[in-house]
Amino acid sequence: MRAIITNAAIALLRLISLLPLSVFYFIADGLTLLNKTIIGYRKEVIEKNIRNSFPNASAEYIANIKNKFTHYFSDFIVESIKAFALSEEELEKRVTFSNLDVIRKHTEANQPVIAIFGHYGNWELCALGTCQIKDINIFALFREQKNEIVNRFIKANRQRYGLNLVSDKHSQKKLHEVLTAKAPNMLVFVADQAVNPNRGFWFNFLNQKATFVRGPEYYAKKYNCPVVFGAITYVKQGHYNVSFQPITSEPKQTQEGEIMHSFAQLLEKQINAEPAYWLWSHRRFRYQYKDWVNQQQSKGQ
Repeated sequence: MRAIITNAAIALLRLISLLPLSVFYFIADGLTLLNKTIIGYRKEVIEKNIRNSFPNASAEYIANIKNKFTHYFSDFIVESIKAFALSEEELEKRVTFSNLDVIRKHTEANQPVIAIFGHYGNWELCALGTCQIKDINIFALFREQKNEIVNRFIKANRQRYGLNLVSDKHSQKKLHEVLTAKAPNMLVFVADQAVNPNRGFWFNFLNQKATFVRGPEYYAKKYNCPVVFGAITYVKQGHYNVSFQPITSEPKQTQEGEIMHSFAQLLEKQINAEPAYWLWSHRRFRYQYKDWVNQQQSKGQ
C-alpha cells in the first residue's frame, strides 16, 4: 500500500509539473500570502537568522530581506516542481554558466575537480541545468530523505539529464572511484549546512560563529583535487547564472580549515550582496560556540 501511495504521489507531481510556469508563479503568489498570514513557516527561525546576521541593520532592512525571501522561497518551491517538466532547451535558456575555464583547465587533463556550493538561489534548477556541460562528468553527493515520496521525486528529477547522484549511504567507495578516475569528473558539494561541532570547523560567518562540514576539504586533500566555489546568481524570476571561482589548485599545500574557510568567506560575500536568495529558513546556527566551549571544558575537567 505504501508503494502504491508513493507512486501515485510522484505521478501526481509529474502531472502538476506540466502546468505552464505562469500558472506556477500565480500559485507561488498564493503560497506567499498563505505563508505570511496563516502558515508562518519557520517565521522565528528566519527572523532570528537575519537579525543575528545583520546586527547593525535597521528593522526596516531586516523586514525587507524577510519579505523578499518569503516571496522567493515560494518561487523556489514551484520552480523546483516545474523543473520536472522542463526540456533541455528550456533549461539552457534559464540556467547559464560562466567561468567554466576555471574547471576545464583541470578536467581537460583528466584531473577531477571539487566544486562547493551554498544553499543560494535555486540549486535544484541549476543542478538540472548542468546537462548542457557535455564535456564534464558531474557527480553530486545526495543525502537520502526520510520521506520516500520526496526522496524518489528529487532523485528522479535530478538524474533526468545525466547528473550522477552519489548516495550518502554508499559514498565512500563511489567517491573513491570518481576522484581517482582519469576522467573529466567534477564532484559537487552543497556545503553550508550546520554540522555537529565535533565533526566540523568553527568559522565566523555572517557576524556569528557557525559550523562547517569537513567533507569537501577532506576529499580535496586526500585525492589532491583542485577546489572551486560555485556561485549561483539570481538574474530574474526563473533565470540563474552559475559562475566558478578558484579556491585552490594545490589543496595539500593548504592549512587545516583553509579551504572551507575560503568557501565560507566567498559565500558570505555573495549573501551580503543579495541576502534574499539564501536559505534563511534553515536552522543554520543551531549550534552555539559558547555551549561547545563549555562542553569541551567540562570534558577536560
